[in-house]
Formats: sequence, structure tokens, C-alpha cells
Amino acid sequence: MELNWKVNTLLGTIAFLLTYFFSITNNIWQTSILRAIFGFLFFFLIGYILRFILSQMNVKKLENNSNLIHEQFTEDVLEQAQEELLGELNNEDILFQQIPLHSLHKGEDRSS
Repeated sequence: MELNWKVNTLLGTIAFLLTYFFSITNNIWQTSILRAIFGFLFFFLIGYILRFILSQMNVKKLENNSNLIHEQFTEDVLEQAQEELLGELNNEDILFQQIPLHSLHKGEDRSS
């Protein structure tokens, strides 16, 4: 948190100096100082607002990345499990015997 106010103070100081030096050529020194103070306050506050907006965008980006990583991990795990299951099924000798349908009913006549 210490870095936040230092960066904002630096940004405000730069705005103060630039505003003062550009304003002093056309105004008296009191007006130039007043405008420079307003410039400092404006840029100091804008620094916090921009930092907040960027942090919110970063949080959303991290959430999206987290969801994407979770989905990719889930897909990978499912694919791996499916491959293992298919491998086990292929390795086993599964006997399948075709049985005619009429032999299942033992030749019964099902006409109603």
C-alpha cells in the first residue's frame, strides 16, 4: 500500500510542476500556485481511480484464467480417464455372442 501513495504523489508532483511552469508565464504567481495545487489534487485522485479500475480488470482476468484452467484440467482428466477405460476394455477379452431374438422368447407367439 505504501507504493500506491508514493506513485500517486509523484504523479501529482509532476502535474503540479508542469501546471505551475506553464501557468506562470500568463498569470500572477498566486493564480499559478492555485492552479498547480488543483492539478496536483486532480492527478493524485485520478491515480487512485485508475489504479482501482486496473485492479478490478486484473481480478476479472484472473477469475477468467482460473475458470479456463479449471475447465482445461477437467477436460484433460476426463480424456485421460476415458483413454484408461477404453484401454482396459480393449485389453479384456469381452465375449459377445449374438443371440437371435426369436430364441429369447422361446418361440412363444405374442399375438394378442
